[in-house]
Order: sequence, then C-alpha cells, then structure tokens
Amino acid sequence: MYRSEDNFEGNEVLRTYVKIVGENVEPIVQKLAKLAVDSPEICVWDYNILNMGWNSQSDNQGIMEPVAEYFGMGADIFEKECDKIIVKSGTDLGDANIYFEWLTPPSDEQIRTLTNRINGIIKPFGNKYTVTNKK
Repeated sequence: MYRSEDNFEGNEVLRTYVKIVGENVEPIVQKLAKLAVDSPEICVWDYNILNMGWNSQSDNQGIMEPVAEYFGMGADIFEKECDKIIVKSGTDLGDANIYFEWLTPPSDEQIRTLTNRINGIIKPFGNKYTVTNKK
C-alpha cells in the first residue's frame, strides 16, 4: 500500500517509511536496506542499524565491519560509501521498521520506482505492509 502525506515541493527532506506486519520481518528489512547500496538518490535507516549502535556523533569504527557485512559489502568499500548509504539525520523510525531518506527532492517517477522495488522485495514474503512518504 502506498500513501503520501505531503506534496513534494520545497526543501524539506522527504522520507519513505516502510512498516511491515507479520513474522520474519528482519530478513525483509535487511533486503530493503540493501536497496540503498544501489540507489545513490537515497540513504537508509532501520532498526537493525540502530541496534548495532550506529550514531553519527560517536566513533563508529568498532561497528564498521558488522554494518558493512549487513549491507553485503567489504568493510573498506563500506567505509568509503557509508555517508551515501546510512542517513545521518537521526533515529526517528516511529512505528516503521525502516525508512529511506531522499538526498534530493524526488520526482514522482523516482518515488514510484522505489515503491515498486519495495513491493518486489516484500511481496514474496507475504507480509502486509505500508509505504508512506512524508516530510
């Protein structure tokens, strides 16, 4: 299900929140997080990253390797790319499992493409979910 709570005009950051209901949510969230690796227009934050202790105000070197593994990347590559992958704006997940933060205001087509990719990942698991865009 796709829902928009805002128009996408202006300079505010747009986030695409995904709330997943049902069992076996963690592997779905991990697959969704990996979308950010191949999507330069978005970065991601999810409860797994939060639980690993990632915090932009602290020294993250101790968790670089586990987070890199979570994204399916080598630690050296991840260290170079992490600013493009993990959001630095905070940990406000609300009741969502994961959110994608748009680095620039997205077009309607970019939002549809991300939503379709999210649908393609979650649908085989059979879980119910919502996708909500808001500033």
